[in-house]
Parts: sequence; C-alpha cells; structure tokens
Amino acid sequence: MKPFFHLIQALVVLVTTSFTAHAITGTPNEIFRPISKELVQKVIAQGITKVGRMDLNQLLEDLDTVEWRTFDLGFLSGSGGKRQTSIYILKDRMVVVNMLAFQNLVGTHVRIPNWALHEAFGALGYIDKQSGENADEKYELTSSIALLAETS
Repeated sequence: MKPFFHLIQALVVLVTTSFTAHAITGTPNEIFRPISKELVQKVIAQGITKVGRMDLNQLLEDLDTVEWRTFDLGFLSGSGGKRQTSIYILKDRMVVVNMLAFQNLVGTHVRIPNWALHEAFGALGYIDKQSGENADEKYELTSSIALLAETS
C-alpha cells in the first residue's frame, strides 16, 4: 500500500491538471487514462482537430480503449533489458506501470502527461509506415502534441 501512496503523492505534485479525490484513489484506468488524454484535449480546446493525418478526436476515443495496470515488483522487457517505468503490450492494448520505478520520478523533470501519452501510443500500435517501428519511439508524436498543447 505504501508504494501506491507514493504514486499518489507523485501525481499530485507532477500532474498539471487537478483531479477529484475519487480519480486519484481510483483504479489504474481511472488514474492514468485522463492523464494520457490531457495534452490531446488541450490541443482540441484550441480548435485543432488534426495533426498531420492524425485525427485527434479519434485519438481520444482510442485512448479510452487502453488498459492501464500496475505492478509493484519491477520487471524486465521481453529482451531482458530493464524498463524504467512501464511497458506496453500491443496485443492487449495495455500499459503496465512499474510502481517502484514510478516513485523515483518524484522531483525529476519527467512530464507525466507526456509519458502517459507516449506509452498509450505504443499500446495502440501507432506505427511508422516507412520503418514499421513504433511511431513514437523517440517521442516524435508526443512532442508534437505537447508543443501544440503548450502554445496558443
């Protein structure tokens, strides 16, 4: 229970939008889904509904289908490499958050909405048509949306 309490503290400090007490103490879906949608909603609120060929309203609907789960013991990716905060599972449209590593984000410059959107892009299977790889591997899509969300 203590690691979950530290996550809540981190979210309160790092998340730029306010949530009700219910959302903060809710399930992983109730906590992380709204965070993954935050930047997209800010861009749409400015009247921008497309970024390139990406329909942002459709993206919001897609983000509602991502399943968020948490794990308290840390984990390795399939390749055996360490993952810091989370992994996505494409076939299940799922993101699994490593709560032990997530606690370490407190006091860092990591932007939680950017991280959540990035992981959701992976879980949704946004693929670069030329390379066939994750289209947001280096936060390309996330950074574009974040830049638009922070400018007017």
